[in-house]
Amino acid sequence: MDSRLEKLNVCVCTSSLDNVHFIGICGLGGIGKTTLAKAYYDWMSSQFEGCSFLTNIRGVCEKKENDLVYLQNLLSDILNGLPTKIRDIHKGMDMIRSKLCHKKVLVVLDDIDKLDQLKALAGKNNWFGSGSRIIVTTRDESLLLSTYMDCSIYRVEELCYSESFRLFSHKAFKSTHPSKEYEKLSEQVIAYTHGLPLALEVLGSFLCGKSVNQWESALDRLKEYPNKEITKVLQISFDGLEEIEKSIFLDIACFFNGFEKDNIIQIMDSCGFFPEIGIRVLIDKSLLHVDNDDKVWMHDLLQEMGKEIVRAKSRNEPGRCSRIWNYDDLCHVLEHNTGTKVEAIVCRFLEPKKLVCDFEAFSNMKKLRLLILQNLVLEMRDGQTLNIGNLSNELRFLRWHEFPAKYLPSNFQRGGLVELKLWLSKHLWNNAIKPLNNLKTIDISYSTNLRKFEDFGVVPNLEKLILVACVNLSEIHPSITLLERLAILNLKACNSLQNLPTSIGGLKSLNVLNLEGCVSLTDLPQDLGMATYLEQLILEDCRNLVEIPPSIGLLERLIILNLKACIRLQNLPTSMGSLKSLKVLNLEGCVSLTNLPEDLGLLNSLEELNLRGISVEDRDLPSSIALLENLKTLSCCGGRQWNNMMKIIVGKGLSSSAGLFSLKKLELVSCGLGNGAFPENLGCLVSLEQLNLSNNDFSHLPISFNKLSKLRHIDLSYCRDLELLGPELPHGLEWVGLSYCVSLDKFLDPLMKKICSLVCSATCVGCLKLATRQGSDRTAFTLLKAHLQNLPLKRFDILLPGNEIPSWFTRTSFEPSITLQLDPNWCNSKWMGLAVFLCALIPSPIFDCNVKIHERGHRFGLSNSYHRNVVSVVGSPADHLWLSYMPRNKIKAEWQSNNCNQLKFSFQTKDLDGETLTKKYIRSCGVRHFDQKTWMMMKHLHRFTLDRVVSVLCTSKT
Repeated sequence: MDSRLEKLNVCVCTSSLDNVHFIGICGLGGIGKTTLAKAYYDWMSSQFEGCSFLTNIRGVCEKKENDLVYLQNLLSDILNGLPTKIRDIHKGMDMIRSKLCHKKVLVVLDDIDKLDQLKALAGKNNWFGSGSRIIVTTRDESLLLSTYMDCSIYRVEELCYSESFRLFSHKAFKSTHPSKEYEKLSEQVIAYTHGLPLALEVLGSFLCGKSVNQWESALDRLKEYPNKEITKVLQISFDGLEEIEKSIFLDIACFFNGFEKDNIIQIMDSCGFFPEIGIRVLIDKSLLHVDNDDKVWMHDLLQEMGKEIVRAKSRNEPGRCSRIWNYDDLCHVLEHNTGTKVEAIVCRFLEPKKLVCDFEAFSNMKKLRLLILQNLVLEMRDGQTLNIGNLSNELRFLRWHEFPAKYLPSNFQRGGLVELKLWLSKHLWNNAIKPLNNLKTIDISYSTNLRKFEDFGVVPNLEKLILVACVNLSEIHPSITLLERLAILNLKACNSLQNLPTSIGGLKSLNVLNLEGCVSLTDLPQDLGMATYLEQLILEDCRNLVEIPPSIGLLERLIILNLKACIRLQNLPTSMGSLKSLKVLNLEGCVSLTNLPEDLGLLNSLEELNLRGISVEDRDLPSSIALLENLKTLSCCGGRQWNNMMKIIVGKGLSSSAGLFSLKKLELVSCGLGNGAFPENLGCLVSLEQLNLSNNDFSHLPISFNKLSKLRHIDLSYCRDLELLGPELPHGLEWVGLSYCVSLDKFLDPLMKKICSLVCSATCVGCLKLATRQGSDRTAFTLLKAHLQNLPLKRFDILLPGNEIPSWFTRTSFEPSITLQLDPNWCNSKWMGLAVFLCALIPSPIFDCNVKIHERGHRFGLSNSYHRNVVSVVGSPADHLWLSYMPRNKIKAEWQSNNCNQLKFSFQTKDLDGETLTKKYIRSCGVRHFDQKTWMMMKHLHRFTLDRVVSVLCTSKT
């Protein structure tokens, strides 16, 4: 509670102390909004002239006549100290304003669910005196945002594991910890509640004093029947929704929890549910949230509630329920030919499942609008054929992997169908099918029997046509040009497709054309440039494509042009310079390409240019390349003839009024760059953040490197002649790659005995000379100390050859896991972070190592991936030391609790394919808890000999 109070107080104090400030405490039912508001009220009420806590406003308004007038009287009486007689809402508003406008008050309005409640009780800032704070708890955030211009929102989150553990233990055992025989059962209950305080309290109180057998029985029952007391509170928000929002909520609860938002919107939109506004309403009412990956989630208990609402309609006959999502219910409905109330079926199975049914299995599902089946094999009784023509006229969305019918039958007249996705099907339709005027999407990918696509006239409003990996598709019917609304045409990996209709340019709405992997395609239609709305043209791995039609210059809206691995492409049309909107040009692996258009620099919008593996020499690069003032990424690789590339980029950039001033990422890999390849004016690359110079020939870095003030990552791997790192590295550097720099033997200045400017993470796989001369233990310690001096709040990692156990680690193990015991008050001390090490055999240059840190069921991870795109393995497998430091500010706040007194660290290594290597590859591991005392001792060490490090650190307590 303390951490939540502090966060709430930050929200309360965001406005000036003299201003009236409104604060919303928002979250789903049972999350602890009222508890938090009451705790804050008790904590801060003494600082105000008057205080009022109006509890359960929603409940009061449901039960009382003249509910708002009653609440206005209550608010006025409490704050004014005198009885009042308010009989009219509008007069009440005036009276509250007149009595309180000169008072500094603290008002809590608990459980607001309607706009008129806010307007009647706390309508405007000028109702209250200077410095007043008005706190509103609600499930519906939109009420606050639509009422107050300036309102801070505090969204209450679920309890973390340790908080849940404490609350549940208090309710179930009247103690801080369960007895041993109840530990596993307690963990199951806590996992079920997913951090919802209401559920923890209800279930804890219910299970208190009951036997182990009774606990087990109760948990089994919860899987089928959610607790009514919990459901009752959660369902209040659902009951207040409009019918269309209820439908969206139930669809997400039963089918789509955790799906990408765009995917859900597409499905819901096909059903006519107006999902953009519907999902927004559900988010505002704390019933959904969207994560950083744009996936839509609801709390596990809300999902259970949604499913229970559906099941409750008919427990014994699933055909009378609106939605079906499990195999047993689907079997019942199809075998008994029921389903009169079924609106949606979504059944996805990881492995194929068989189901025997009648050919009229879907005939009674007159309300079916949504049908998604995956890995379901239907077998008809008596060798019959499934009558797909009997599917509901209400059907809007059909996804059926391995569709059982050879064709959509002629009686398939589903005029309302919006999306048709039939992966692994045989054919689509014959010429007898009736028009599907509302169909917007067809996806019949991976249908290997599909050889040609028939008349497109039956789908006049089609917007997306997706035919990925239809490997025997040899032609596209010319009638495709009738599709005036077609925006996406995806023909990826259609290996047999030799050409496109010559009139493809007639697709006036075409936005994306994906021909990746069409290996038989030799040319493109000459009128391609007439498709003027085209934004993405994907031609990657079109190995037999020889030329690009000159009309491409007419594609003024083209943003992405991907020609990667077009190995027979010899030149680009001169009209390329007319692509004013082009942002990405990928020419990687175009090995036959010997020149680039002179007007390449006219691509004013270009942000990413990939020239890896092309055959153009640096002297033949167009001089205009330096005019690409918006270029952010430039990649070059594999041409030893490009040894002047750095001078060309920088030199030409400075000689013009423009330049590569926006460049953030530069890759010059295997370009033959020597010591003289770097100009003195490198500092003109003012935006450069990432620099990859792998596999080049220089032995040292020039002093001009320290002018790259924004550089954060530099990769020098496989620079076999690189001998040392000196003071040339920029101070803001966060990571340097040094793997297989076999000549590198020192980080330290041999005369001054001090660290170079390397205070960042480093990857030094295969640097055996470095480890032999300086010792992996000493090097790791030295770099960590420098890091803590300069960047104590940032993550640090180093990987380098060696197998010695760092003696300054006080907890070590020869197994792949280790446990660290913590002092009772460890989180109150001035601890800085956690350091771990791992000694392991690295079998190849492509290798992952990570550590998972566990605390009573939760975990967070440190991980490093060392991937280098190289053909050969340099040297034999060798032992390496990985040291990783995680500062305190990078560790989740809920872990920093005195309730946590033990951490378990488990280590894992993986190979190129992501397979976990056996523990024989792990030699040893260790962990150290860094506190202020340890750091002060390290800080005053002037010499870094290992003996002194060990003698000092071993005297400090862990």
